[in-house]
Amino acid sequence: MIATLLGPSLIPETRPGMAQAEVWSQPPTDGYITRADGSRFFLVATNYEGPPDRSWKMWQEGLFDAALIEQDFARAKRAGINALRIFIQDPLPADIKAGKWAKLDAVVGLARKYNLPLIITFFDYRQPDLNEVAAIDRLIAQRYANESAILAYDLRNEPHFQDLVQAIYPSGVKPPLQSDAIIKQYGERVTQEAANAWRTTDQGKALIPTRFTPAQAYYVANNYRIYLEFLGDAGAWVAARSYDVSVLDYIDSPDSAKWRPLLQALSDTLAAWIAPQLSAVRSVAPKYPITIGYSDVTLAKLGANKALSFQSVHRYPGKSTKELRLFFNLLQNLRATFPAQPLVLEEFGYSNDVNSPAVSAIYETALFLNLWKERLAGGVKWMLNDLDSGWDARQVNYGMFKADGSPKPIVVALRSLSTYIQGALDVAGSLSVDADAAAGIRYVYSARDALFVGGKDYADQRLRVQSDGPTQVFVSWSDPRNMLVSSTARAQIRLSPAALIGDPSLPASFTLEKVQQGSNVAQPFTVDGGFVAFTAEAGESYSLKLPRSLVDAKIQIVWPQGNLPVSQATKANVGVYLFQQGTSSAICTSWTPTVRLWRALNNGVEQEVGTGVRVARTSSGQTYSVWELNDVDVSAAKDPVNKYYFRASVDGALGEYDNIWSHGADARTYFPNQDVPSGIGTAAPQAVDAKIEILWPHDNLPVNKATRANIAAFLFEKGSSKSVAANWNPSVRLWRGLNNDPLQPVAVGQKETRSAGGVSFPVWTFNNVDVSAATNTANRYYFRVTVDGVPTRSNVWSHGVDARTYYPEPKIPAASGGC
Repeated sequence: MIATLLGPSLIPETRPGMAQAEVWSQPPTDGYITRADGSRFFLVATNYEGPPDRSWKMWQEGLFDAALIEQDFARAKRAGINALRIFIQDPLPADIKAGKWAKLDAVVGLARKYNLPLIITFFDYRQPDLNEVAAIDRLIAQRYANESAILAYDLRNEPHFQDLVQAIYPSGVKPPLQSDAIIKQYGERVTQEAANAWRTTDQGKALIPTRFTPAQAYYVANNYRIYLEFLGDAGAWVAARSYDVSVLDYIDSPDSAKWRPLLQALSDTLAAWIAPQLSAVRSVAPKYPITIGYSDVTLAKLGANKALSFQSVHRYPGKSTKELRLFFNLLQNLRATFPAQPLVLEEFGYSNDVNSPAVSAIYETALFLNLWKERLAGGVKWMLNDLDSGWDARQVNYGMFKADGSPKPIVVALRSLSTYIQGALDVAGSLSVDADAAAGIRYVYSARDALFVGGKDYADQRLRVQSDGPTQVFVSWSDPRNMLVSSTARAQIRLSPAALIGDPSLPASFTLEKVQQGSNVAQPFTVDGGFVAFTAEAGESYSLKLPRSLVDAKIQIVWPQGNLPVSQATKANVGVYLFQQGTSSAICTSWTPTVRLWRALNNGVEQEVGTGVRVARTSSGQTYSVWELNDVDVSAAKDPVNKYYFRASVDGALGEYDNIWSHGADARTYFPNQDVPSGIGTAAPQAVDAKIEILWPHDNLPVNKATRANIAAFLFEKGSSKSVAANWNPSVRLWRGLNNDPLQPVAVGQKETRSAGGVSFPVWTFNNVDVSAATNTANRYYFRVTVDGVPTRSNVWSHGVDARTYYPEPKIPAASGGC
């Protein structure tokens, strides 16, 4: 199934003069696939080969049934699947060549109807002539050149060594595997006479086409033997190390250096094989990303694949923590080889021939979670349905659904995972995978807004699960007012909302509902010692309503002591009010969080000033809380070239929105000298300093005329001048506040690489940002940047003709927020 893998130090490039595939002109900026419309998402997808009783035969006359396919698409959508991979198989190529589009049009139309974008694998049929293959590819890509239901194109399902040596290449192209180039390097392994005899054997017939001349047969026989020697050396090296390493490690080691010419020849041949297919698609549909689905990871590792839009690998790891660890390392190796391209696990799964559906679902979910944690592009499970019949019991039992349409536990798991991913606040979670006597493995995924566990039972200070067998439980709270809970099997759940959220002051006032179409249904539960206890039924989703609100943290006053002007004041008192987000109501009166004040000087990153003291105030008969910080140093602003920017934050709050208060004689941000990183830091820093380095109004228009601007931000390791590493791919968010309003998220940055001072470093850009309100001289914008999942200190960039915060009338809460 899988042979070998090349390491980063041995990535063969194509040689000048060889046929080369066109390099993708729009490389991605993070670990996700970029669609033709510019959107990016994480794949929770599955492979589709048709209804259970006609898998691999869905395109055949008399068997194609759009109604049955629609039932499958509807089922996939309800299961949380967000994309499907389908295959161009016989007799569809002949239909397309004859202009018969009814079948493929129907499937594409269903994908559009159910919002299930397709990865279409073009070449899953027998055809050695690459010109013929490219012609079919071009026809399909041209027909759907503006089709929203197309996610990507996959040039070939699982090409192997024999596909490269047997192909009919375009005129004038002679790849190394069809020549004596490798033989000249390594020496003859098979004589002409022996090659003539070998091509008459079953093995020889499978590799050498009858159309090949004796000379071509001689080349193929020798090149194949040399390739087998390479695989043999790699296998022996791994075996000598007790299989604690993989073939990746062999290829990365100096021990494999003698095989560099062979790997180069393989890459050159692969480049010649890719070129006509890639060119055919790019010529008519340049917006769509293109990949190749490799099960042979030797080929997947070759430099010729840099011409693709993203990389795809097919793997079916075994059932042990060791095999999963080696598999995770394999993915990281491929990712390091192609750092500018997303990586998709395009086929994987565990058959239920010997594994229970509950156990296989735990393994498959752990794989999806690893892809998510590592910010890879996602996974495509094999496959949607079990089959009525097939080659063997293993092959027919990979489905998410049984052949009769009933769901397996993986359906609950992927639906829960997909729901979470759509609204996740934090992708920087941690994943542990350990051995479990009952389930084989146990995983725990923990993030700022989620805790997912899989295994037999589970217990910590946040969550306790008891069940009769292997179970997965998913708890998430991307909406801080609503905790979602689901389980793949009937389980007794005890969870502590306060411990999960990290807010000890959370009031113990909850409601629990079973999520149903139409209206939810109240469920019984108990509360004991801060734990909510209830019985979760298999496949059901529950909503635990929390006594929390999204928070607007608003600085309502910065009062220079003695009423002195900015040019004379050295101390100021600051008052912070907390509101339920988007309302004039104060937060729940029993919630007493810690409120912190932050201060940035000029273009520097913010520093913590201190924590507020909660004070009760009464106005018009309404009592509310204010967090006060007195004697705050503002002396630097006496110098008119300096300005301070203040904001408040709330410990334990999710969905917190803060305003900015500027304090200075002139609070505008002037074009500073951009920072130049002194070096590169660690690949995944624990905390960062984010600095907006430039805000450029389009066409260099003045503030009072510009309606759009481009913004660029650098990320540094906290407290240092070292840039974060270029291969780190977090979500970097731009926030914008108008006047005294709380900041709101505007956009996620696009990563680019720049060089200055001899250092190449990443930059996140935000283009076409609306700044039109600042054309009114009474308005000003404030911008800052955060990084998902990582504590971030940011500078503040002000944009306005006059960026000072004028003393507003404090907004008095209209009512206390309910709990």
